[in-house]
Amino acid sequence: MIFAGKLQVVGLFGLMLGWEGLSARTWTNTDGKEIEADLVSAGGDSVLLRKDRKEFNYPLAKLSEADRVFVADWQKENEAAGAAGTGAGEPAGKNRTEPFDKPVPRTTGPAPDFDVVVVKEDKENNQYIYQSAHFRFESDRRLTSRVVSGFATIYEATLDAISNLPWGMPLGSRDGMELFDVKLFADEGSYHEAGGIPGSAGTARGPNSLALISSLGVKDTGKRLILEDISDNATLVHELTHAMRDYGDRGLPIWAIEGFAEYVASAPYKRGGRFDFSDRLEDVVNYVQGRKGVGGSFVFPVTLEGLLDASREKFYQSGSGGGLGDGALRYYASGAMTMVYFWHADQPEGDAEPGRCVRAWLKAVRDGMPEKKARKLLLDGRSYEEIQDQMKKAYRRYLSIDFPS
Repeated sequence: MIFAGKLQVVGLFGLMLGWEGLSARTWTNTDGKEIEADLVSAGGDSVLLRKDRKEFNYPLAKLSEADRVFVADWQKENEAAGAAGTGAGEPAGKNRTEPFDKPVPRTTGPAPDFDVVVVKEDKENNQYIYQSAHFRFESDRRLTSRVVSGFATIYEATLDAISNLPWGMPLGSRDGMELFDVKLFADEGSYHEAGGIPGSAGTARGPNSLALISSLGVKDTGKRLILEDISDNATLVHELTHAMRDYGDRGLPIWAIEGFAEYVASAPYKRGGRFDFSDRLEDVVNYVQGRKGVGGSFVFPVTLEGLLDASREKFYQSGSGGGLGDGALRYYASGAMTMVYFWHADQPEGDAEPGRCVRAWLKAVRDGMPEKKARKLLLDGRSYEEIQDQMKKAYRRYLSIDFPS
């Protein structure tokens, strides 16, 4: 059953994840309502507050003038302190994945309880803005409580899953934003005009994402929007992963950028907010067979070295007009299976657990080493051909794979 969180009008404060409290301040909103909470951070058009061991975002514009002045002064005083906890050019936002030495979780979720706040419903200008714990949704149609809370679950669940993976990186962009912006479209033409890829359910644009409301299990009756079911959310999860990994993907080759997005999208999702990462090889094979046209056997479009060196044009099989070419699905399938292999089956002799090499490679790139130089850590003294043979053995229980000569 899709979780339906409470929708609260502006003037009420939503609650989120638990942390230790600090000395509280009394905040007043534009409706005169008061609440005691700590200021955790501020950025863009919202503040992150903490009350009773729980954190929540609140629109800055809905705070009293005195509170907005306090926030501005707080930002100036804490600018140096905020920069001290991050690396050069690293986002100052609080969202991070787990450290490299943590295990991959077997499951994540369900999505934590959260409230959805109505930020704006402007019929005259056709602008409707809603906010969950970590997402700001801007729609071209008014949305009901059940509709927003229903599809917000998969957004929050995807963030929860990504945050629990040992990728050792901050989430978001360089501006330290606390909320991920999502633009929702009821009209497919408007979605395409805004940059949405034709035929897709969602599209990432840096740390922001676009989505068709119809892809979120919402049906337009002509009079109103009603929530039905999110029956196929893999494309949406893929694009959300791109948006959340925006900073962390910089410096990585295209197979890895798409491979990380496919890694999350290929994990089975249970309605209510739970992702299953326990049977990754079998699940990724089922995923590529169901979505990428892979049959009972699969020949990679290029050698492993060719895949790891592939340009964007090569990976996407782009023609003169750009976009995805006819052979792109084979590259996506290859990226998905290669990423899953390195995390869950790559176990050089002497290693007690798989994944050491990909963690070392990712950390080196994350620390500023050029990817080509860091790749020696991924290969770990092995040739590409040796790893290809190891991949064949790892997958042979589920799928016969091969590489071109």
